[in-house]
Amino acid sequence: LLDSAMAVCEENKLEYFKVKVLNEKGNIYGNLGDISRSLSYYLAASKISEKYNDKKNLVGAYANIGISFMYNKQYAKSKEYLRKALALAIEQKDDKNIGNIYNNLGAIYMEENQRDSALYFFKSAAAHFEKVDFKRGLGYCNYYTAYLYQRANDHKAALQYFEKAADVFTK
Repeated sequence: LLDSAMAVCEENKLEYFKVKVLNEKGNIYGNLGDISRSLSYYLAASKISEKYNDKKNLVGAYANIGISFMYNKQYAKSKEYLRKALALAIEQKDDKNIGNIYNNLGAIYMEENQRDSALYFFKSAAAHFEKVDFKRGLGYCNYYTAYLYQRANDHKAALQYFEKAADVFTK
């Protein structure tokens, strides 16, 4: 189906929709665990968005590229693309995407065992999610924060954040 959609986009020179199709193909291959293939689609989407200075779609493409690099444990490249996405999201005052990007940056710092930086990003993400009442994002911030405290053997703080996450997810 997506190949048919891509053919229609190419036939009719619908570059904006081509970006959407490329991102969806990237999502599908990412969900299937083929990160390299998904990354190729996200990179293609970003090139088209860059060509047309389509900042809204660039946020998503750059974030997806960053997440793909994170899955491949290429943390420096991941942070590079997430920061590009973050700058554009901040420019657009898009609190939901800012929160999502902060959450992903927190996850990288967590993987790099940089607890203070990870906590900073998770708490920053939570502040943006609270602004737009994005419960799922807020739940994940609390869950990841709890996990950090658990890894540090601060079980009291971990339990508090696990309970906050459970409360948010329940609502």
